[in-house]
Amino acid sequence: MPHGILFHGHWLRLLRAASLCAAVGLLTMFHPNDTLVKWLAAVGLPLLIVGIWRHAHIGSPKEIIREEEGPVDSSVDLAELAAEAKREM
Repeated sequence: MPHGILFHGHWLRLLRAASLCAAVGLLTMFHPNDTLVKWLAAVGLPLLIVGIWRHAHIGSPKEIIREEEGPVDSSVDLAELAAEAKREM
């Protein structure tokens, strides 16, 4: 499995993860014992935080792409443009 690609092309793994998530969700909604729900939350919250942290590092762009500065158009009168902006305010 390539680094950073979790479910690409692995439909069975995606199905298992979705089924597990649904089962845990149903268990926490309908189980009468609140202690179990608290334990699942205590385990699930750190896993969620680690998952978000990993996604931010794996999915973030490696370098910032900036727009190249184009040539400055000297035919535009900036004083007129500033006066028009003041009138609109």
